[in-house]
Amino acid sequence: MRPFGIGLFLYLFLVLPSNAQVFLGLKGGISANNFEAPHFDDSFYDTYPNLLGGLAVEWHLSKKIAVQPEILYAGQGAEIEDDEAALKLNYLNIPILVKYYFFPKFYIGSGFQLSYLIKEKKSFAELDNEFHPTFDDEEHIKSRDIGIPVGIGYNSKANLQLELRYVSGLSNVFENPLLESKNRSVQFTVTYFWGKNKPGEKEFTCPQNY
Repeated sequence: MRPFGIGLFLYLFLVLPSNAQVFLGLKGGISANNFEAPHFDDSFYDTYPNLLGGLAVEWHLSKKIAVQPEILYAGQGAEIEDDEAALKLNYLNIPILVKYYFFPKFYIGSGFQLSYLIKEKKSFAELDNEFHPTFDDEEHIKSRDIGIPVGIGYNSKANLQLELRYVSGLSNVFENPLLESKNRSVQFTVTYFWGKNKPGEKEFTCPQNY
C-alpha cells in the first residue's frame, strides 16, 4: 500500500494539465492529536501535541479551484494523563485536498489522506494500577490509516500559506476491534511556496483560457 500512495502522488503530478500553474512548497507546523474511542469514556484519552513537516504542491486548475497533494512526516498519538502514559505514532501522511478560493486569498479545502505507520513508541511511568490494554506491548498498531482532512487557509503576498486543518480518521488504530480508537488531529501549518509572487510582478493569476 505504501508504493500505491506515493505512486498516486506522482501520478497526479504527471497527469495534470501542462498549462495549469504549479507551485512547490515546504511545509511545517504543530498538531494537537487524540483518539476518538466510542467504547471508552470521553476523558480517557488526552491530547498529545507534536510536529509535522514535509512537501506540498499546489496546482491551480482555475481561478478558484486548486489541487494540493502533500507528503508529510507527522507525529500523532494520544496520552493518558492519570497514568502518565503515551502512545506515540509517527506516520508518513499523504493528503490530497481540493481547494476552493471563495476570496482571492482565502480558501476552504477537503479531500482524503492515506497514512503509513513509520514508528511507534509506548511510554509510561511506573503505575500503581494495572496497565490499560490499549498501551500493552501485545496490542498491535495497524500499519495504515485513512482520514478525511478539512481545512481553511490564507495565502499571503510573501508566498506563505497559513492553514488550520482538522483530520478525522476513518479506521481503527489498533488491530484489536475491541480497542476501537480513531486518529483525530488539529493542525496549524505554514507553507512557503516558491515563485508564487515574485518581486516586481503582479500577484498570481490563472491562465486566461480558464
